[in-house]
Amino acid sequence: MKKILNKKGYMLYELLISFALASIVIINMFSIVVSLNKKMSQVYANNEIYKFKSLVYKKIAPDFYKYNIKNIVWNSSNQNLEITYDINTGETKKLVVSSGEKYISYNGDKTVANDLEIKLDKPKVKIITDNDTKILKLTIPLSYNNEQHNIEIYSVNDINEEITDINV
Repeated sequence: MKKILNKKGYMLYELLISFALASIVIINMFSIVVSLNKKMSQVYANNEIYKFKSLVYKKIAPDFYKYNIKNIVWNSSNQNLEITYDINTGETKKLVVSSGEKYISYNGDKTVANDLEIKLDKPKVKIITDNDTKILKLTIPLSYNNEQHNIEIYSVNDINEEITDINV
């Protein structure tokens, strides 16, 4: 008896099953790519914020810790916190944290937060008194991709008696 079916081509059900299996594989691969993309953007965001924080710490923290704070002024018109401190040679250095224009400046050297899409919020200055020691704590709140971070810098040197907490 002769065979009725010609086996030279593909049957319709073979094509449909192949298409369904390929679709399942493609959909799973797409979901993996989407989750990897989310993870990579989170890693990138953390990398950017830590690079920014390390730049600020490297430039500011050693001098802030080492020298005496002379004056702290909050300028509400342009949203600037200006901290001036004395260096042993009689020279002064100035730290400006601008939440209005989104930059941190140290002796005229600007580290701009907008270039990194980092939101620089209003800084806080807190005086912590422990026995006879006054510690000044500068907190600069940052946010990047809706994640909150803080830069905290401390000064334990002689602090001018007129300096008080600044919470803007």
